[in-house]
Amino acid sequence: MKFAISKALFVAAVGMAFASAAYSQTVNIRAQVPFRFMVGDQTYPAGKYAVKTLESYSNLTYIGNRSEPKSAMTLAHTISSGAPAKNTVLLFRRIGNTYFLYQFWAEGSRVGLQFRQSPEEKELATNESKVEAVSVAANIEQ
Repeated sequence: MKFAISKALFVAAVGMAFASAAYSQTVNIRAQVPFRFMVGDQTYPAGKYAVKTLESYSNLTYIGNRSEPKSAMTLAHTISSGAPAKNTVLLFRRIGNTYFLYQFWAEGSRVGLQFRQSPEEKELATNESKVEAVSVAANIEQ
């Protein structure tokens, strides 16, 4: 009985160590976004952006315009893919003429981050028949 409990605790500890290693890396992405976009209730102008995860074990994300003093912190949740991302990208949903940042992926990673859908995005999506996915190439900075 003691052996079974010890073995179960060991397996759980190893699993947690591998899982935390996947999420503990800080991601720092740079991209030129050619259009105005929204994340949550914040609107960002077109420009050069830094998107960074800030904390290990946290999905706190910094989004900052490198040309203007426009930045914010927001929460995102992790998502996973069966295959590693082929490219580093920011993914947007375009509804009408409005763009919403909804995911970002780093090349080689099976884990990405997804932002919560804002009330405005939900409302536009219910009233608009076409929702288009738009990707913007990005670079990972060390």
